[in-house]
Amino acid sequence: MAGSIKPPWYDEKTDRKHGWCYDICISKHNGTFMEFPFWDSVANMEKGANPDDYAILSCLSSEMHCPDTFERFCSEFVYDYYSTKAKDTFDKVLSFSREIQEFFTEEELSDLSKIS
Repeated sequence: MAGSIKPPWYDEKTDRKHGWCYDICISKHNGTFMEFPFWDSVANMEKGANPDDYAILSCLSSEMHCPDTFERFCSEFVYDYYSTKAKDTFDKVLSFSREIQEFFTEEELSDLSKIS
């Protein structure tokens, strides 16, 4: 568990609550693995519960497809097209999306897409 570090989207002005951050590692039988941070819900943090596998896989399912252009990304997620912070966010989301798509097989991606 990574603990209570602030997530990348944290805004000092709003001081929005966020859950605990976990370092997740998914490994395959062939020895390949992927690691990523996962911020769990505030509700789980407040009751001292850990995230379940479904919550983590659901997050991956939602992150596995990223719009292929910055313009589409801004339109879909309501970011300012002229913001350098938005561009940085797009680059990170696109990179993670590609990492997910390269790590999982087509069959695994299909199964993952059924989780919502």
